[in-house]
Amino acid sequence: MKTVAAHEVSNLIQYKGLSPKEALHEVIFNQIGKLGGQGGMILLDKNGNVSWDFNLDGMFRGFKKSSGENVVEMFEQKE
Repeated sequence: MKTVAAHEVSNLIQYKGLSPKEALHEVIFNQIGKLGGQGGMILLDKNGNVSWDFNLDGMFRGFKKSSGENVVEMFEQKE
């Protein structure tokens, strides 16, 4: 609640023109992380593109699209 993280990510995309990946990284590492917080976020944009980031050793995450694409990851980030 200290950062209202989802709202902040949305603002960075809408008003500063950051990509979803850049906005997530900014909020998770440079705002939440600096306050001592840990966590992650999954973002779904209006076109169905999925982005995520986290500042932990790992985070369980995944998605399934109507196209049949399935992604499930548990720990390290994959670029």
